[in-house]
Amino acid sequence: MGQPVKTAFGVIRCDEMKPGVKSIADVRKELENALSVELLDKLAKTERRFTPVKYTGLVPPPEPGMRSRE
Repeated sequence: MGQPVKTAFGVIRCDEMKPGVKSIADVRKELENALSVELLDKLAKTERRFTPVKYTGLVPPPEPGMRSRE
């Protein structure tokens, strides 16, 4: 099938390929959910750069060294 590929997880080798048994209709909802999450995450990361943050005092500010979600 092809040459072995070395990855961080070890060596991967494909010995044979078999056709799938699921149709696109079988996995459509699962794909839509996964893509929706991915697209929303990309959109949020993009928009976060242009969104000003103003501390109002209602919530304490983040502590120094606190990890960001990015």
